[in-house]
Amino acid sequence: MSEQTIDLTANERAAIRAFATRGETIHEVERRSDREFDLSLKGEKDWGLDEPVRFSAWLPLSAIREFTDWPDPSIGGMADYPSMAIAGDWSGIRDSDEETIWAIFEEHAIDPLLEAGGPERIDEVIHVELHKMIYLCIEGLNDLAEEQIGKGVLSDISYEVVGHEGNTIQLRVTAEVYE
Repeated sequence: MSEQTIDLTANERAAIRAFATRGETIHEVERRSDREFDLSLKGEKDWGLDEPVRFSAWLPLSAIREFTDWPDPSIGGMADYPSMAIAGDWSGIRDSDEETIWAIFEEHAIDPLLEAGGPERIDEVIHVELHKMIYLCIEGLNDLAEEQIGKGVLSDISYEVVGHEGNTIQLRVTAEVYE
């Protein structure tokens, strides 16, 4: 992603990760409005050609195309041009009114998009002073890991001792991050 910093929700970050599962690399994200997921994306996709193909996309429309079976009558039938969409003509959806696209996105694309993006995975080493180990139960260790890593709530956590320095042990923490 570009150096430009915008605030993204956890769901928006998961959505962007989902596009990476389809071979897309997102270089720039621009917020179009305060509405969640109202993002313009710019990046590259590897189609197996000599060079990646550059693209720009509106997240809701791109998610409908990439993460749904949009010609299905339950989805294509919601478009402003249902007969075109159901027949497999993408312009039946693409040329629909923006609110129609939002309705299709919210009803059919959000869940598969977020499922494909999944939670962020981390793998970091934290340092714990040995005298604190005596007082830490596993919940306390989890809290300490969350505090040192600073990425939100951790789930499905595993620890591995990877070393020590003086009176501090080093633990590798592998976990899923939720906010």
